[in-house]
Amino acid sequence: MGKYDIILNELKYSYSSLGTYNHCHYAFLLTYIQAEARMGNFFSDYGKFSHSILEKYFKDILDIYQLPLYYQKNYKKSIKHSCPIYPKGMAEKYYQEGLTFFENFEFDKSKYEIINIEGKLKTKLKDINFVLVPDLVLREKENNEYMLLDYKTANLYKNGKLDKKKIEDYKFQCNLYIYFLWTIKNIQITRYSIWAIRNNARIEYIYEPIAGLDTVEWIKNTVAEIRAEEKWEPNTSEPYFCTQLCNNRFVCKFINQNG
Repeated sequence: MGKYDIILNELKYSYSSLGTYNHCHYAFLLTYIQAEARMGNFFSDYGKFSHSILEKYFKDILDIYQLPLYYQKNYKKSIKHSCPIYPKGMAEKYYQEGLTFFENFEFDKSKYEIINIEGKLKTKLKDINFVLVPDLVLREKENNEYMLLDYKTANLYKNGKLDKKKIEDYKFQCNLYIYFLWTIKNIQITRYSIWAIRNNARIEYIYEPIAGLDTVEWIKNTVAEIRAEEKWEPNTSEPYFCTQLCNNRFVCKFINQNG
């Protein structure tokens, strides 16, 4: 019997937790097994704040004309962590891009029935407990089609072109959510949008069921790797991530071994 078998067998896995393991095995150990206190960062604060405003809009707590003012009034108290000093001017850039998004926000809710807003879904793949929280699921009244919207606060562009790797990662996440919405709730989503807040853009894709099946295999394979893990090696190849972004940056014993 492995040292952490009981914890790993009972753990509720998620897209985020599996992503943590793939990025840094040691961070997974600290976060999900040893349950160390997590520390947020500027980027996670920004993402949560932006998501919360959109959630309030779709739940009819805020009207569309109230969004920019709410953003301005609540920005400072919602962004609790300092922005990294490099590159210069990033804090102001993020603020202005978010404000521009909400000042120009357009979405006609009357055309849709809202099916799910940040609602947690639980499922089981044999002996794997899995949890997911899709951002927004809608049904278009005119054609009765279902769609998923996933909000992102990262810049989708790199050197003036769409960042293909980032887009593929986001598509993979959406396909995972859609697969389980079909199987758990019988919500047959046919298309999905990556909604880039800072780019003020929505990119729409058609859902392909085979892509959903691929995500299930990824879950099974990754969990199998985690349950067989013994070394829990750190990823010390990304010093910026380790020192600025990692939720465990203040308890990680490898923090000074980056690069």
